[in-house]
Amino acid sequence: MRYARAMTSPPPWLASLQKDADGQASSGSRSVSRVRGTAPGFLAGDAVHALTSALLAALVIAAAVLRTRLSTGPFDLIALLLRTASVAFVVRALIALARCGARVARDGRADEHTLSWSHDGILWRAPEGERWLSRNDVLGFCVPEERVVRGATVALAPLLVIARPHDEIVYWSLPPYFAADAEILRARLARVFTRDARVSEALLAPPALAPEPRYQRAAQGSLEAGQVRVPEGSGYRLRAPYGVLLALVFVLDAVLGAGPLRARIWPTALLGVALALAALFGWFYWMRSRRAVRLGMAMLLTPEELLLRGKHGALSVPWTQLAGAEVTVKLAWSPLVGSYLVRVLWFATLDGARMPFDGSFLGVPPQVVAQLAEAYRAGALLDVPEDESRVSTPGDTPASDSQGSGGGGGISDSEGSTVMPSSATSPSREIEKRSADPALGRSNES
Repeated sequence: MRYARAMTSPPPWLASLQKDADGQASSGSRSVSRVRGTAPGFLAGDAVHALTSALLAALVIAAAVLRTRLSTGPFDLIALLLRTASVAFVVRALIALARCGARVARDGRADEHTLSWSHDGILWRAPEGERWLSRNDVLGFCVPEERVVRGATVALAPLLVIARPHDEIVYWSLPPYFAADAEILRARLARVFTRDARVSEALLAPPALAPEPRYQRAAQGSLEAGQVRVPEGSGYRLRAPYGVLLALVFVLDAVLGAGPLRARIWPTALLGVALALAALFGWFYWMRSRRAVRLGMAMLLTPEELLLRGKHGALSVPWTQLAGAEVTVKLAWSPLVGSYLVRVLWFATLDGARMPFDGSFLGVPPQVVAQLAEAYRAGALLDVPEDESRVSTPGDTPASDSQGSGGGGGISDSEGSTVMPSSATSPSREIEKRSADPALGRSNES
């Protein structure tokens, strides 16, 4: 979750929410709602995944031990494969158990969380401190889709509270302590903080600078009023070719157990090790070169347009040409982690074109970026809030990295996609069609 860096003086309505969070009766004229945190049950999706991973690891280890004892020769291919698979299953089980243990440890302090709100604002009290948002700063709420695990009886999906950006993206990720399902809490909050469907019109006048100079200035830290940098993420690392590490385990096991055949196979084994390491480090170098074209940020949101950058420069999508933004999910698989959700952020234009951006390259949940894009498109961020003391902060915390799959550097042009050349200066900022650019990555639907 991310918070605004600047701490302003508390607004008058905050005192009533703080008293309510302390269990004291509020003297304010407006009603105040309060929900205290309650730890979810243990049998959640991560617990079921951890238990099944541990069981599968035990079964594969038992099969590897049995096959090894029944082997008669120094080189048994089936035994080698089972021992290599057992390493992968053990690593997967350890990762799942560690994640589940960390979640259970956090849930032990669930009763220290309190959520209070009124028509003036919302207050979240956590062990790390207090955070509050005024009504004018709440843009919307979203429940990201989570992976469904069979046998799980507890939902762990967080509730994302998207706020008006203040030089950087501001949002909360409320833990699943305040309702049996995050959709229930979202519906309660949405009834209080619902904004008008369309506040005002998006800006039609083109900016003074072309897209490329504006993007470069923002990448260097020089932001104009209303501009927001979307940070880069590292979730793409999850899809690295970690299977080559299992190949190294296979080769090492084969060499150590080859016996008299060791002298014959060690040159081939050495070549395999070199190729595996080259593939792994080469993939990371390839990702680094693809990310470098974006100059340290994923994209730039401005009052007039959405700016993306590829190998050939910045691309402009004016808000007046954007039909909407949405997030789609699908399952992917990793040998050391198992299945996980892939999130792809789609930008749709008025002419029917769709542009995907790999969510694993975003430093914030793609649902937050989609909500901000919709707010810019509707002109909701052009209004100046009445309350100057709007967002509190107990300190910045790292934003969670969403995960994705597929190669590329984030944004990719599907067939019929539209982009804005950096040289376009017409007031209407007409979006021109162009063919897919390999520097922008591959489509995540392939």
